[in-house]
Amino acid sequence: MKKKQEEVVVYWAPAYDALLPTTKYMRDPQNEHNEPIPMSIVYPSWNMLYVEPDNCLDELKSQRNKDSGSDNYLYCPAVADVFKNTFVYRNQVESYFKVDMDTKSTDSLREETIAGAIKRLPSINNQHIFSYHMFYVFFCEEDLKIEVTPPYFHKTDYSDYGAFISGTFNIGAWYREVNCDFQLWDGVDEFKISRNDPLFYARFMTDKKVVLKRFKINKEIQAISTSCRDYRFTFGLFASWEERYSQFKNSKTHKILIDLIKENLVDE
Repeated sequence: MKKKQEEVVVYWAPAYDALLPTTKYMRDPQNEHNEPIPMSIVYPSWNMLYVEPDNCLDELKSQRNKDSGSDNYLYCPAVADVFKNTFVYRNQVESYFKVDMDTKSTDSLREETIAGAIKRLPSINNQHIFSYHMFYVFFCEEDLKIEVTPPYFHKTDYSDYGAFISGTFNIGAWYREVNCDFQLWDGVDEFKISRNDPLFYARFMTDKKVVLKRFKINKEIQAISTSCRDYRFTFGLFASWEERYSQFKNSKTHKILIDLIKENLVDE
C-alpha cells in the first residue's frame, strides 16, 4: 500500500485594506467633456480580483509533449521538486500606466484598471519601483519558508517593462503582505500588464504536499499585518529576521493569528 504523503496547510488571503475608501463616480451626459463627477465615498470589496492559484507542475504537465514518453524533464526529481509546491497567482484586469519621471506620479491609460503607484525612491539608479496594487498574505502553523519569484516559465507582457521583485521569509514565524512590486528597466517610464498574466510564483519550500486554504481578512487580522509591516519603526530599522521571528512567537502573536484565521476560513 502506498504511504500517504504528509501534508502542510498554507492559509492565504487577498490583503487589500478593507477600510480603504474609494470614490464612486457618475457621468453627466449634459457635460460636453463627459467628465466623471464624484458622487460618494464607498468602501469596496476587491475580493473578485483574487482568483484561486494554479499548481505550476500540474499546469506544465497538462501541456506536456506525450510523444516524449519518460524522457521529459517534468518527470525529473530536480525539476518536479521545485514545481510541485509552486503556485501561480494571476492578474485579472488589464492595466496600463504612464510614469511622470519628474514628479514620479502615475496616470492610468485605461479607464478599467487596478491602481498602481511609485511609492519610494529607486533602489538602483534610474530604475523605478512600480507598486501594482495586488496584495497577498500567507500563514502556516509550522515553520515554512515561502519564496516569491517572477513567473519565469511563463511569458508575460509586463516583462517588457520590468521584473517582479523576489523575496523569501518564514510564513510560520512572520505575517506580512506579499506586494506586487516591479522594478522597471533602466529608463522605462510605463508599465503594462495583461489579464491572466501571471503576477508571481509562490514556492513553498517543503517536501510535504502543500494544501492551500483561503480565509477572509478582518480588522484584527489586518492590524497584525500592519504591526509586522511597521515593526522596524517600533523595534529598529535594521532588526534581523531572527529578532522579528522571536518577538512574533514570544508574544504569542502567532497563536492569536491562527485562531483568527480559522474563524474566517472560506468554505470550499
